[in-house]
Amino acid sequence: MKYITLKVLFSTILCLTISFSFAQKKPGYLIKGTLTDYPSGKVYLQHSNNDVSTIDSSTVIDHKFEFKGKVAEPIFCKIYIKDEGKGAQFLLENAEITFSGKKDSLYLAKINGGPENTTYMSFYKVDWKPVTAKAGRFTRD
Repeated sequence: MKYITLKVLFSTILCLTISFSFAQKKPGYLIKGTLTDYPSGKVYLQHSNNDVSTIDSSTVIDHKFEFKGKVAEPIFCKIYIKDEGKGAQFLLENAEITFSGKKDSLYLAKINGGPENTTYMSFYKVDWKPVTAKAGRFTRD
């Protein structure tokens, strides 16, 4: 009886361990995007690493798109639409990221997710604003 109980306990632990290992999230990034005024078309994700530029594309279906991949470390990237001016820049890292914007003003998109990108955006939108405001005065003169 003791032998059967140990065998059942061991089998249960083994099954739970295997289940948990398959249930863990795969490392990598997932960008879930929405473009409110762009129901269909293509969007592009561009980033450079060690002087090698990589461009990925995603099809927009019903205003939504996704990018999946993996980066070795956080890197700057840009999401853009061809022939629509500048895109949205942010730090790409292995995390789930949400992107919400409009086709003609991607640079104003709301990008959330990832601790590194959150820190960068906080610095860029809060701490760096006084510097860019003063610098803007000098560049206009």
